[in-house]
Amino acid sequence: MANLDADLVRHALETARQHGFTSVKLEVGEHKFAAEYGAVAYADESGVSEEPNDAVPAVQDVVIEAPCVGYFRPANPPLAVGDAVNTGDVVGSVIALGLATDIASPVSGVVTTVDCEPDQPVEFGQRLLAVTPE
Repeated sequence: MANLDADLVRHALETARQHGFTSVKLEVGEHKFAAEYGAVAYADESGVSEEPNDAVPAVQDVVIEAPCVGYFRPANPPLAVGDAVNTGDVVGSVIALGLATDIASPVSGVVTTVDCEPDQPVEFGQRLLAVTPE
């Protein structure tokens, strides 16, 4: 029988993120797990949302994360804040065990932050840069 272990949760979260889902709910036997990506408006005890209904939804940056553990190598030429990227553009790669894993931008937009230096060691899921979608 399947267990609700860390590997299963990690896989579900990564799959949801890759396919653009904003929430994940897992249930294995009596064990349950739920998570949501992005900003969430919570209701107080009276059931009234803390976020006003007339609020204009803000465009949120898309964070590009390391797909594995290794050393970050920027694209050639390296991206800087303010540079434009298109969907599918390689923004860098992670070198692990001598193999390069290219990292492609999931959206077109403008680079707002670069959070990783060249040849810096990175962990799985570590923030590398952020892009504001067009």
